[in-house]
Parts: sequence; structure tokens; C-alpha cells
Amino acid sequence: MKDACPLRVFLCNGAPRPKSVPAGAHVTALNYLNDDPERLVTLRLPKFVDQLYHLPDRILDLLELAAYVFAADRATFRGAKDAVEYHAWPRAMLFSMRVRDAEFWNQPRVKEKLSAAIRFMTGDCEYSFDFLEGHTTPPTSLFDREEFAIAPRGPASVALFSGGLDSLAGVLERLATTSEDIYLISHRSGQPSTKKTQAALVRVLCANHPGRVHHYSFDCGLAHVRGVEETQRTRAFLFGSIAFAVAHRIGLDSFFAFENGVTSLNFLRRQDLMNARASRTTHPQTHALMADFFAEVRGGPVRVLNPFWTKTKADVFALLDKVGGRDLINSSVSCSKTFNRLVGSATHCGCCFQCVDRRIAAYAAGLHEIDNAGIYSADIFRDRIEADEARTTALDYVRQAVHFATATDDGFFMERLAELSDVTPFVGMEEDAAVDAVWALCRRHGEQVLQGLDEVRRRFDDLRFPLADGSLLQLIATRAHLVGDAADKGPTLATVQAGILELQQMTNPISGAVARIEKTVATVHEHVRGVPVMQADLAEARVAPEAAALEIYNRIADILTPEEQTIWRAVRNSGGSQKNALESLRKSGVVKSAATLSRRVRGIDEKLRKNNLPPCNASSPAMRFTKGGGHANEEGMTVTEEISAVERDWADDPADRDTTIRAYLAASPEGKASFEQRKPGIKDEAAKHLGRHR
Repeated sequence: MKDACPLRVFLCNGAPRPKSVPAGAHVTALNYLNDDPERLVTLRLPKFVDQLYHLPDRILDLLELAAYVFAADRATFRGAKDAVEYHAWPRAMLFSMRVRDAEFWNQPRVKEKLSAAIRFMTGDCEYSFDFLEGHTTPPTSLFDREEFAIAPRGPASVALFSGGLDSLAGVLERLATTSEDIYLISHRSGQPSTKKTQAALVRVLCANHPGRVHHYSFDCGLAHVRGVEETQRTRAFLFGSIAFAVAHRIGLDSFFAFENGVTSLNFLRRQDLMNARASRTTHPQTHALMADFFAEVRGGPVRVLNPFWTKTKADVFALLDKVGGRDLINSSVSCSKTFNRLVGSATHCGCCFQCVDRRIAAYAAGLHEIDNAGIYSADIFRDRIEADEARTTALDYVRQAVHFATATDDGFFMERLAELSDVTPFVGMEEDAAVDAVWALCRRHGEQVLQGLDEVRRRFDDLRFPLADGSLLQLIATRAHLVGDAADKGPTLATVQAGILELQQMTNPISGAVARIEKTVATVHEHVRGVPVMQADLAEARVAPEAAALEIYNRIADILTPEEQTIWRAVRNSGGSQKNALESLRKSGVVKSAATLSRRVRGIDEKLRKNNLPPCNASSPAMRFTKGGGHANEEGMTVTEEISAVERDWADDPADRDTTIRAYLAASPEGKASFEQRKPGIKDEAAKHLGRHR
């Protein structure tokens, strides 16, 4: 993994280079203080603190850390978008940073929870941290003291506010259905359009709800250099840290992060969209891991709330209309590529996933006249989609929606086992209810997309004129979305990862030895096929791999619980297929659902890999092993311990069966006894063989 993820090192707040960093590592110094002419980070922390009067040292450390992680993310290229290999996108990052509260930050539990949250949301292979003492900053004002605090007049809540449809709908719903004051948290990375969008919406909210809306903005981005990585996976950590800081300051233990469930869960639309390629910035597990980490910082429970995780984008449109946000729809910005040059007064590129989702959802919700086409730089419905990436995005979106609308619930569960296991433990429901909620969300999304596209076709598919070649209407008219995606035509990340895992298993001490011995046995077997005496000798030579395999079994028995061993055996005996193992495990009462099985298998595999043992999906052993002897018999004599193996289905291959029978017939009485022990039924098969050849 070290070769797959070359280490990138970031020295923050003047921290020295760690001695453990290898000589060839890429090292970058990050600093945000204005007195550093070569600073690479813009972080207006004093301005933010001044809005809040005072923040404790630990919270200041958190905000600086989140800013540095975000800056490092944007400054470190993941890889080409067309790169299929797994190692092309994940990165390994080490941060050495001077902080104010080094004792807290260097606790192993704190570091592990911090790393776990960022690893999951980014898909990167590693984030590690080295915290040093010695960092201080002067007070921002005379009021930068603990005794000066923000005191809400009554009930209050904190919400992330990006200026997009989802955050706008969430805030409007809270204002319409509660008497709370709303503290809006925005992150600005330097794009003027984002600042204008947020400021314009906040002005309207303040005017419509006097005294209830309070806006706090946090400016953070790269300085003097342009970001080479625009995916911004770690923005979720920065955004969440800002919201947590404000919530903590006003005495709250939670904040809202509104995002529709289809975007939040972000189920794979293609096989190569996985790990670091698939955004998890508002995924339920991301929120759970961040809350777990923030709880360490706070010293008490923290909740990150997303009431929209069961809503589609069309549902969000409908909610906006319901809570009086109809006139603000055109002022919100959902585009993920606002940094691109747009045409005229357009605020959206029109081609990214978020734009495609928004446009079709507007038609599904009957609000397409409000979500005016003039805000989109490109009209994907009627004009040719020029960029290959944009065309793939649109077709993948439609293809997935069609699949959701037509799939059965059982088919959906089996195809999404791994993804469901990442979701269901983190949404505050019983597992079966959570799975049903995810299925209902995806099914409704699929049906709404088809409904929206039907409306688009009704309006723009004029039979008197040809459709523009390469437009979305022309592509779906030719059913391009029903053609398998390009990732199916060549190696995928899934197959590459499977190969990597196989290689890792072969190189560990035990399974590697078994693989080498079995390969030698197979080679010898080819040369001695049909030579009975040598066949018998070969059978004796199999004791070595049998012993090694038995050792694996014994070690697994020490590591796994009896229930985990049952799951491991069931999956192994099903050729690594969870789907095939599920029925027997359900009958035995070990698991109740496919999602449970997938989650249990992931936990079992994690234990096994830590101990260099093959995971559940490794090839099943060809034999069943027993161990006998090693005790004193009735005469007081020690019975030697022996390893025995019973070969399963040894007679399935007719050619191999006849050769084995001839070897059995030529063997000595002791040899025959060994054959009969290892190959059940061989004595009867030999009798039949003799009867046929007399």
C-alpha cells in the first residue's frame, strides 16, 4: 500500500519535518498567518473568532487543523479521471502541526477517530497526524475572553448553509415550523459567485424573518496558488468543524447538514466510481464518524442531523414550494463546477451531476418554469452535450434511475449489499426499517426521474423536427442509457482490487506457503497422471499443504467467535458468494438480512486481514481436515497426533477418478486404508470399476 499511496507530508504552523519521514517524501509547508509572505493558506480565523467573541484553544486548533486538511486536499492531485487503477486516486497524508492543546490532540483515541472520519469521507488510504506544542495566537479583540459569550434569546439551531437548494429548503422549513433562531454557517473559498449567492439569500431570509437569522461565514482556501484538485472531499470536515465550533459556543450539542438522500448516499452509478472517486461528504456514516470525533473535542455527545436523507431532489423542490421558498429557487446555486466559465448570466454549468439532478427534478416536481433554463450555461435536453465526461454523467444518471424504478426489492438488496452495510447502522433506525427506507428512497427517485423526463420529452420532442445529435433527448431516444457502461468492457476497480487482495494473501506466511505447495502438487500431478504408484506417492506428499491449511483453521478459531466462524464457513463454502450463503444463514438464525450479512462479513474480514489470514471471499478449501491422536490410550500408550483430510467431491472429474481408483487398486493394504480415509466411497467405486473392466 505504501507504493500504491505515496506519502505526502504537510508541515503546519511552523512544525519541523518529522524524523520518521523518508528522504524522498513530498513535503509542503502550510501557514495562514499574514506575516508570512509565502503562506499557501488563506484563513481569516481572527475575523471569525471576532464574530463569536471567543473560542477555546481546542476549538481554535480544530479550525486550523480543518483548514490545513482542506488546503492540503486541494493542493494534492488525486489522478486522471480516466485512470482505472485503484492506486490512481487514493492518497496517504501526514500532517505535522503545532497546536495549543497538544496533550489532547496526541491521545491515540482522538487521532484514530479523526483519521477514521477523514478516511471515510475522502476514500484516501491514510491520514496520520503528529501534534507538537508551542503554537499561540494573540486575542482578536478585547472581547476574546471566556466570559464574553453568545447567548441565544430562546430555542436555537445551527445549520450549514451553502446557498444550494437543499440547505435553503432545510432552513426555510425550520423557520416555518419552529420558533428557533437559526445560526447559518457558510464556508467561502474565494469564489465571488458563492459569496454573492449566500449574501443575497441571507438578506431575503433576514428580511422575511426579522431577528431570527444569524449568519457566520468562514473564509478559507489556498493562497497564491490554484488548487489542482477540485473534488474537495475534505470540505465536509471543514464545514462540519465550523458548525461544531458555533454550536459549541452557543451551548448546543448538534447541528444540521441538509442534503437529499440520493446525493447523500451517492450509490455507485458505475463500477469505477468507488472509494476516492465516490463523494461521501454528507453520507450518514461520514456524519456519524464526525460526530464521534467532535464528541471527543467537546467532552460529550454530539449529533450531526440530516432530516433530508429520506428525500429526493424532487421532494426538496416540493418542500421549498410548500414553505414559501418558490421565489428563491432561481437564486440558489446547486452546481458543483461554478469555477468554470459560464455563459452570460448563467449560474450553473448545466452538465455536472448536481445540475442534471436539479433540472430533471424540477420537471418532476412541476417547478421547471420557476427553475428557469436561463440559469444553466448548457441545455443538455436540446443541445449537443460536447464533453465526454458530461455525456457519461447524464447517461449514468438516467441509467441508474431506470434501474431503481424497475428493480425488485430483493434484487436491489443483493446488488447493494456493501453500500447498504455502510448506511443502515448510521441512520437511527432498526436495520430492516433502514433498508426499507433506502429502497423506498431509491425507487421513488427512479420513478420521479422517469416522470421528469417524460415531461421534458412532451415539451421538447417535436416530431416535426430532428433531435440535436448528442443531446440528452436524442441519447435516450436511441436508448443509449440501456447500453452497458464503458467500465464493463475492461478491467474495473473491483477486479483490480480483487487481484491486489489475492496477491496479498499469497504473500503472507501461511496462505503463501499453501499456494506454492499446491502449485507444485498440481504440476507434479500433471506429469504422473496415469502412473498408479507415483499417484500413491503424490497422495502422501499432500500432507504438507494439509498441515498448513489446518494451521489456518486453528488460527481462525482463535480469532473469530463461534458465530463469526459459522458465517466464515458458509461464505467460503458458497465460493465467496454472500448471496448463496444468505439462505442457510437465515435458516440457522445467524443473520436476518442481506445487509446484516454484508456488515458482519466486513467485520470478519477486517479481523482476518489484521492477522494475515484469507478473507471470506477467498477460494474454499478443497478438503475437510480433522485432527486426531495426541492422547494416552487405554493401555497408557501415547497415540501420535495425526492430521487427516477428507477430500470433497473427489470423484467429480471422471478422468481423475479413474486414475485415483487405479492408484488405490495398486496400493498396499496400508495405502488402501489411507485412500479410504481421505476419499470416502473409493472402495465401492473401485469395486464398480473392476466390474466394468472384467
